[in-house]
Amino acid sequence: MANFNLRKSDRLKRRKVIGAIFSSGQGVRAFPIQLIWTIAERQGLNHIQAGFTAPRKKFKRAVDRNLIKRRMREAYRLNQGLIPEGIVSDDKQIVVMCIYMSRDILAFDSIQKGMIKALKRLADKHDRID
Repeated sequence: MANFNLRKSDRLKRRKVIGAIFSSGQGVRAFPIQLIWTIAERQGLNHIQAGFTAPRKKFKRAVDRNLIKRRMREAYRLNQGLIPEGIVSDDKQIVVMCIYMSRDILAFDSIQKGMIKALKRLADKHDRID
């Protein structure tokens, strides 16, 4: 049975790692989602950690940004199984930042389709690198 949990330990919170993602990470795009990812030292039991962001420049109201991030988290939670667990070695983990790119607040279905495409591209791209 698939694991649909998204625990607090699965979420990316460390500023140092987030800064490393934006400075040296690789990216994939699938409208309306952009994933920027890198490989880091494993912290805890998770093989992947994810962070979610919506730009303040495009969405002035915090309510709108929170709605978008909530929809992205849910789309990620339902489809995180697309990234296989054996994709990195035991002492490493993938850290991913999910960025919302659209200027409009889209329905959950559109966000989920973009998330599925982006996660598949991430898994394919990582398989080709290793």
